[in-house]
Amino acid sequence: MYYGPDKANVYRFFRDHRNISIVPGTSAYSAAAAKRLAEIMKPYNVNATIVGLDQANKARPLTDEQALTWAGNQAAGTLNAEARGNAKIVGYNLPGPTVLIGNAGDNPLIAFLQERKVLPYTLTADFPGGGNGMIAWNIQTLGHDIESIALIGNDAEGINEAVGTAFRFGVGIDPLTPLELPAASSMTVPAKVADR
Repeated sequence: MYYGPDKANVYRFFRDHRNISIVPGTSAYSAAAAKRLAEIMKPYNVNATIVGLDQANKARPLTDEQALTWAGNQAAGTLNAEARGNAKIVGYNLPGPTVLIGNAGDNPLIAFLQERKVLPYTLTADFPGGGNGMIAWNIQTLGHDIESIALIGNDAEGINEAVGTAFRFGVGIDPLTPLELPAASSMTVPAKVADR
């Protein structure tokens, strides 16, 4: 499951960014899927670093100068120490383009995307459902200039489906442009039949 325009966004994400982070959820199948995605993207010149939640689920460190004028997810202007330590205000500790793997129950960054209502479809215990995955592209919600892709599933099969589909989109196996007939066309009989 994915929102239509996100297919092109996923393709562009993997073509534009040659160094990405992958943040898996706490489940064993999320960790295995992160390793799988990193391996299958290597031949396509995409270098992936797996980042643990212990690092990613923190506030982005800001310098004193940045804190004076920072405009984050829910902040603008001078930030006090408490605000600077809140990832939901200043953004998460992500170095750049990031792929999130898991679901709202095992990955707090996916839970934050759901809380902010930026996922194309609402996640529930039954959706995307057993064996089904969902792909969601986003920019800016996790932090300033942070582009992300969430690969979401409620079980190992669903996560594997999301990883496989993201790979297909990312390397352009599926055509990006739909096959549509022209609005107008005509046929003309040749003046001379070609010799065989």
